[in-house]
Amino acid sequence: MKMIKVICDFCNKEFEYLDYYYYYKKNKMKQRVFCSRECANNAHSKLMSINNPSMKPECARNVSIGVSEWHKRIKGTDKEFEIGRKISEANRIITKRNCLYCNKEMILDYKTRKRMFCSYKCSNSYHNKSDTMRIASSNNMRLKHELGVVRHPNLLVANRGLRKSTELPIFEMLKSLGFSPIHNHNIGKYWVDFFIEPNICIECDGTYWHRNTKDADNEKDKTLISKGFKVIRFSENEIKEIELCKQKLLSVLNQ
Repeated sequence: MKMIKVICDFCNKEFEYLDYYYYYKKNKMKQRVFCSRECANNAHSKLMSINNPSMKPECARNVSIGVSEWHKRIKGTDKEFEIGRKISEANRIITKRNCLYCNKEMILDYKTRKRMFCSYKCSNSYHNKSDTMRIASSNNMRLKHELGVVRHPNLLVANRGLRKSTELPIFEMLKSLGFSPIHNHNIGKYWVDFFIEPNICIECDGTYWHRNTKDADNEKDKTLISKGFKVIRFSENEIKEIELCKQKLLSVLNQ
């Protein structure tokens, strides 16, 4: 590579330029070459003023002035530009939510739509609440689940027709016997895997999930039995022998 003498495309001044970059820009990239940054800016401003006759050249050079002038001149009058700006700001407001701690109303846009607190002070105060407040909050959520205000995950799973690997063989067995089992049925604070009217509760216990829940399962069974329900539990090993499960179910129904 060597230096060659070329002519500026704006001021026609002769200056030195590397031959490789000059031929690369001219022949391959089809770009212009300038002797200085000032000539490049002036040429760019002139090109913008030619393409947009309503724009003044000084607006194109000064970015801080040029952007607003360009919007005003190209998109409409000052009044129309102000109306468009207000509409744009209104569209950014996507939701309103109250702060979880102080109950202050917050206006949230796309960037802040996940915010739950109005300030860091409220966030820290909420997460440093006493245990009694936390228990009250969890009890309130449990009450909402019982009243049906919040849809329980078990109910969503049942409505979508999703079943565990231990539940599917039992479900097919019940259908083959002519029953219409209700999947993930709610009784008070408990959920049973399958419910057959009027009072049959069927549980399918997986080995992994029920390895340490014997006491809780016994308490659940006692509560349901005291309310007049019949509880049948099938372990994962029993479910592998579906005929034994069928005999166990029929023996309980015949009692």
